[in-house]
Amino acid sequence: IGTLKIALNSRTYVYSGNAQIALSGKEFNVIHKLASDPNKVWSPEDLSSQHSGTEVVRQHIKSIRGKFKAADCDDPIETIHARGYKLNTDR
Repeated sequence: IGTLKIALNSRTYVYSGNAQIALSGKEFNVIHKLASDPNKVWSPEDLSSQHSGTEVVRQHIKSIRGKFKAADCDDPIETIHARGYKLNTDR
């Protein structure tokens, strides 16, 4: 998806260009769900599980963005004001 490659077999790494970025299981689940329909805007409620609320989703998004920034990679997640998040496939 764009320059983003998701390693489904390990469930822990996302590749952007030449960077390999380790994600927690929950972070991986967020990226995987966004990638399952990259043109869809996912609300925080859509991305949360029955065991976690929307604030937990926001924290995972923040953490994912921090890991991509630390690896000097573009943020793969676009925030759509008052609606939610989508995977940015243009990067």
